[in-house]
Amino acid sequence: MYSVTNYGRMIGDNTRTNAYQQAIQQLVNSDSVVVDLGAGLGILSFLACAAGARKVYAIEPDDVITVAQEIARQNGFADRIVFIQELSQLVELPEKADVIVSDLHGVLPFCQHLVGVTSDARKRFLAPNGSMIPRRDNVRAALVDAEDTYHSQVAPWKEAYGFDVSAAKRIITNSWQRVFLTPDQFVAPPQHCVTLDYYSMENPNFCFEIGWDISTSRTAHGVAAWFDCELADNVSFSSAPGLPKTVYGQGFFPFTEPIRLESGDKLSVKMEARLVNLDYVFLWETTVNAREAPRTKHHFTQSTFEGRPLSLAKLHKRSAGYVPALNNDGEVERYVLESMDGKTTLKEISEKLNSKFPDRFDDERSAFNTAAEISLKFSR
Repeated sequence: MYSVTNYGRMIGDNTRTNAYQQAIQQLVNSDSVVVDLGAGLGILSFLACAAGARKVYAIEPDDVITVAQEIARQNGFADRIVFIQELSQLVELPEKADVIVSDLHGVLPFCQHLVGVTSDARKRFLAPNGSMIPRRDNVRAALVDAEDTYHSQVAPWKEAYGFDVSAAKRIITNSWQRVFLTPDQFVAPPQHCVTLDYYSMENPNFCFEIGWDISTSRTAHGVAAWFDCELADNVSFSSAPGLPKTVYGQGFFPFTEPIRLESGDKLSVKMEARLVNLDYVFLWETTVNAREAPRTKHHFTQSTFEGRPLSLAKLHKRSAGYVPALNNDGEVERYVLESMDGKTTLKEISEKLNSKFPDRFDDERSAFNTAAEISLKFSR
């Protein structure tokens, strides 16, 4: 979840927020019903009210929604905004929306459940001929010379204080990071990767291949990706290098090793983004062929799956043949859940919990805190 500080940075990004304001003013009028997905601090809801919206449904699962409610009261919008603290997929609305607005981007649009959330909202909330803000995102990428970025990411894992720490390098070179680059770092011109059309998109998984014919000898350290966001007619913004800096930046996907490219070389990158549980796993496969084809100069296959330390013990617990049994923490959680019968108070549950698990808790207060956390997560 975002912090209030992070939401503040998003609001303060004038490139981003001004574009949203223009799109909302273009598409919202006094008869409009608006849904704000992932409302956060509510700035898009407030912009919709300022544009004249009749009703706004601000949907946000995090507690930051309480701050948005206070801001709404301070600005005279409380009577027009219905705040709903819940995952949007679990929400039912009493009327259809003329406009759905959201900013669920991360550094890239491949961010958690953006596709599923927007697709579900479009099907269930949007009125016929209604509008989505944004309409679509175009993801682009460039081959980049990013020596400083690459060095700061990889160099510590060659040697540290005389120790061989190269085992960590595999993890680092299979991880991507947010960066802020400039066009003079492009080794070859940007290429279009994929378009996310929020009026039709269903599949959260993406696969594309891009390539470059190298015309100048230069070293490439990886691929940088960003998005161009189209919000409404003639309203857009971009997180591309060389344009006004945005909160998003660019995503930098390093190569296993820096590649010295010569004029006439051909470099291709096949990239996949697959949603696994709550996050995306990225795979990027890089091939460099020399001018004297078909000689392959370099071939790297990298994946963020390899960028995570893996415990064999934990993997074993996830295997199909593993027979699980509750540990002590599981026993505690089960006891609290079974005690949540709609009749017993949290104080009564915690007193019994402390008595049943005397070795687990120092006092009744720690037992109460544990029961309260479980209640917060699972009670209705």
